[in-house]
Amino acid sequence: MSTYKRFFSLWHQGKRSPNWPYTDHSELVSEFTEGKTDSLRRLNERELRHLEVRLAELIAGPATQAAQRMRRKVIAILAARGVINSQGKPDMPHVHAWVRKYGYLKKDLNAYAVHELPKLVTQAERIMESDLKALLSNHG
Repeated sequence: MSTYKRFFSLWHQGKRSPNWPYTDHSELVSEFTEGKTDSLRRLNERELRHLEVRLAELIAGPATQAAQRMRRKVIAILAARGVINSQGKPDMPHVHAWVRKYGYLKKDLNAYAVHELPKLVTQAERIMESDLKALLSNHG
């Protein structure tokens, strides 16, 4: 049985923000499901969790969303470089260790502020570039 406690906690938090675009949670559900349903009860667990993530992103605002995109980009670059676990997903302990050891501020990934993340992303992109150059010079 799914619980809607987190959803409604986020919903009420969002309703307190000044430019909240929804008058009823069914509008949000309908938009999220592209009109297939407007009922929370018709969502499965996975869909409900994705809706909660989307709701949290709406509440967070553009700066927080930009920071999350940049963090995900660093994770994706490192995963493409081979930092993955046995299930093929990014190996987060190794990602965090890399950021603490080689990141220019030597702190946790989530501790980087929005204005600090572009330089960290550039740093990760440069590693990818050096990998590609090495491949081309040895196998090109």
